[in-house]
Amino acid sequence: MYCKNCKHEKTFSTNSKGEVSIDKNTAGFHLNIKHLSYQPFQDYINHFSDTLLVSLQRINNPLTEVIVTGQLDRSTVHESVNNLIILSNKDIQSSASHHLGDLLNQNALFDLSFDPAIGSTGVSIQGMSGNNINILLDGMPIVGRKASQIDLSQINLSNINKVEILKGPGSVSYGTNSTGGVINLISKKPTYNRISVESYLENIGIAKINIDIDRVLKDGDLHFNVGKYSFSGISNSNSRTQLWKWKEQSFMNLQFYTKISNLDFLHKISFASNQIREFNDPQPPFPPTDLTGLALDRYYNTDRFNHYIKITNPISRFNWKAIFSYSDTKFTNEQFIVDTILNTFIQTTDSLFNTEDRYKVINSRMEILLPENNELFDFQLGSDFKFENVYGSRILNNSPHVYEFSFFNQTSINFNNRLQTQIGIRIPYHSIYSAPLIPSIHLKYDINESIQLRSSYAKGFRAPSYKELYMDFFDTNHNIIGNSQLLAEYTHSMQSSLNF
Repeated sequence: MYCKNCKHEKTFSTNSKGEVSIDKNTAGFHLNIKHLSYQPFQDYINHFSDTLLVSLQRINNPLTEVIVTGQLDRSTVHESVNNLIILSNKDIQSSASHHLGDLLNQNALFDLSFDPAIGSTGVSIQGMSGNNINILLDGMPIVGRKASQIDLSQINLSNINKVEILKGPGSVSYGTNSTGGVINLISKKPTYNRISVESYLENIGIAKINIDIDRVLKDGDLHFNVGKYSFSGISNSNSRTQLWKWKEQSFMNLQFYTKISNLDFLHKISFASNQIREFNDPQPPFPPTDLTGLALDRYYNTDRFNHYIKITNPISRFNWKAIFSYSDTKFTNEQFIVDTILNTFIQTTDSLFNTEDRYKVINSRMEILLPENNELFDFQLGSDFKFENVYGSRILNNSPHVYEFSFFNQTSINFNNRLQTQIGIRIPYHSIYSAPLIPSIHLKYDINESIQLRSSYAKGFRAPSYKELYMDFFDTNHNIIGNSQLLAEYTHSMQSSLNF
């Protein structure tokens, strides 16, 4: 709003009902209303009344989908200089996908790999494997890579509103493991009071139940999600060994949003438990006895706990936000001697098959955009800090402490209505390896309203995994010792695309 008499401009943010209060002494002003999902509204208000009702026209176009991944500020697919793919809540529901691997498997861009031994799912984008792909939940990395990858089958979609996929390097924005792309899962948010129960049954042994409770309060919004997913596995009729492993998942999410003065607060707690069971056939004779009917079964357990706080100041002169998270991820492998006749089991004491690895990670991220609402250029400054403590039975020195700190800057310049560029640089510091300087440049040219040309260059890097740095595994078949002197891998990426 620009006041003609007082010669100054004011920015207001509406409440959840779309209402805003303006000083009654203000008269004669230009009103400019913007929302990414609606057509802009501009008018000159000469006489002030008690109530002014403005109805905006909604834009129903996938290219106007609001995105946040890799952006300096909230943007749309059409406006972004990056190549992005949006998988909306409608896409998730229509595909009947239970986990992230199911969803990505239905898109030709992704190549999924399946490990039949432990039932895990990996992904590659445009030939770049999963250890070069950063998977985020609401802008923060999901912790606990096994074999340098996140198991996509453990990421349940019951509490996910949409998935934003950045094609190509996102190392300036998100650091290590972003060379091949970034997958950002956006959680659901309450919009009105409701209780939703969803169930799913399939004749191959899949059962799922999910409960959503949304409550819009006077002082904030509350969202609660809880559910369970189970799969009995698929095996031959005369065998305990399964072609597809038995799997069970339990999950819970609690989130509260409130607004204090000009600050938006989001507090979220989530828990997820995943278990895969590997059943094996009896192998008589079983030492040290000659009894038959004894088999060795293995359980693979993953427990994830996450605490997340986000503070945003969206309507000041400088648009800024801060995110803090604490993650505790535990991987447990267990081996059991099972009497298939008496249906009893006892855990073995073999240290090679009874292991525990634990990841405790503190993450923080801060971003500031200046100046806010400038149509010619945006200038973003940001910082990332991560402190990671990993320990386990196969980790050298049992408990290494690793920390990483990075500064990054991205500048977006609109030369005219058709040409836009985004230049960025990231300066990382890592306590173990030497991290390289990361530059990037993106260009977008609108040939006309329907055709867009995008071209980019970026440098990316991948941090050595904990197994590569600290693995300590020795038996009759293995002699593996980690190398803590490893350097980061890096690559130069250039890509162009023509979108119609």
